[in-house]
Amino acid sequence: MNTVCGQDSTEAQKWQQHLSLLREQYVNLYNTNIELQREYAIVTANKQDTGFISRLLTTIASLFNQHRYSDITIKLRDQEIPAHKFILSARTDFFSESILTEVTILDWTHLEPNVGLILLKWIYTGKVLQENLTLDLMKAASNFQLLDLVDQCERYLIGIVGLKDCVQLYAAAEELGAQRLKEHCSSLISAHWEDLTGEDFKEMPGSLLYKLLQTKSKYPLHAAVRIMREDVVFLYLVENNSGIIIGYKIL
Repeated sequence: MNTVCGQDSTEAQKWQQHLSLLREQYVNLYNTNIELQREYAIVTANKQDTGFISRLLTTIASLFNQHRYSDITIKLRDQEIPAHKFILSARTDFFSESILTEVTILDWTHLEPNVGLILLKWIYTGKVLQENLTLDLMKAASNFQLLDLVDQCERYLIGIVGLKDCVQLYAAAEELGAQRLKEHCSSLISAHWEDLTGEDFKEMPGSLLYKLLQTKSKYPLHAAVRIMREDVVFLYLVENNSGIIIGYKIL
């Protein structure tokens, strides 16, 4: 019996190592693909003026955190960074002419300082280190309608999401409309449904969790009781016209 258990444990370790290698390969391929897409966009934008376009992009990248030609300041919690209106407006419609006219300071103090800095650097260079492609960066990029950066974050997170964070990322993907990430996390949740507990779902809004239980469990009411979510039980009772039980408590 011990031998069998030992073999199972060894086999599980092998599969875990295999998955880790696949994830590493995915990340490497992802980074290569992003760089190739960027270079292809430069080459195909205008075949006759590729030298000018390349020089223009290099010039824009060199203006990051430089006072040269600066006409606006980005205020972070811990510093103020010189910026350029034409670069901001070229990156996203969020910074339209009507928003930037007569404005000399943009207040980004609601962002974590490192997130704001990484986001601004990406606006200038189009580059970001893979370890910085976090959920917080994705949320900030979504708020500023930086769709290319949102896409980079989404594809990277799909490659590294695991059981411990798939529920959190599912909720975030629902909020951000990141359909590919949501579907990937949904698949992980389905595969490990019996391994997840109420603790894993404690931060998920009741309405979203109820919809999830309806798709993942044949008996959503039983599932809601199992994970100790009284609010979801209440939603089930209301929807199924079972009445509202005043003072109902999950024991």
